[in-house]
Amino acid sequence: MTTLKKPLYLDARSPLEIDVQGPALSVECKDLAPRWYPLARLSRIISRGPVHWSGAALCACMASAVPVLFLNMDGQPAGLCTGSLRRVAGLDEHLETVLAAPDGLERFSDWHRSQEHRLIRHLIHALGWSESPGRPREVARLLQREFQVRHGKDHAERLRWYMSLLAVHARQVLTDAGINPTRVGGESGGLNLGQEITHLAAWSLRGHVLVDRYPLPRGLDHAARGYTTRLERPMTHCLDRLVHHLWRMPL
Repeated sequence: MTTLKKPLYLDARSPLEIDVQGPALSVECKDLAPRWYPLARLSRIISRGPVHWSGAALCACMASAVPVLFLNMDGQPAGLCTGSLRRVAGLDEHLETVLAAPDGLERFSDWHRSQEHRLIRHLIHALGWSESPGRPREVARLLQREFQVRHGKDHAERLRWYMSLLAVHARQVLTDAGINPTRVGGESGGLNLGQEITHLAAWSLRGHVLVDRYPLPRGLDHAARGYTTRLERPMTHCLDRLVHHLWRMPL
């Protein structure tokens, strides 16, 4: 029987101390009893605020292939710690070969454009729009108007919590696919792949929120619960499809 893995959100209001105890992470906070989280049951960890990690805890996460993504106080990705990959794939070599070509970045731009058109077509169909509004910029403008009507003027501020969690999710899926973390984070190859894939998957996320009438969160805790229960599965499918389509970039 396969163990269901879940993300762990550490959104600290007061200092947390993270260490490792055998096969589990221990999370301690002043005046509260310690909590333990078996590494085998974690898919990824999101850390924000005064979370103090021991070196042993981070090494245990890397050895267990549990990526740790650090968010700044605005909820934006600030760093990624990853290690052994759950499955070895040749996708990173494929991308390296494509991007090493003189027109490698142009090939990626063409791929990105085709994937954006594909996702927008699905979005338009799901929303029941009778015809395409045209370019992605026009579609984004209409989506913004739709969000404002349904969720008010502060919709962008609240939607960004889901977007931050999507960015974490995208980086996990890409590293799980065997792509070098430096390429995922934009430190090599002149391309921030994590950011680009997050941008594409955001079309799908906005569509699900609108079509299924999900409420917009008012903070990371609320967003984490909503993302895990409502968006984790469809966004995993979307991200897996994007990874599959990365193989289609011509050499």
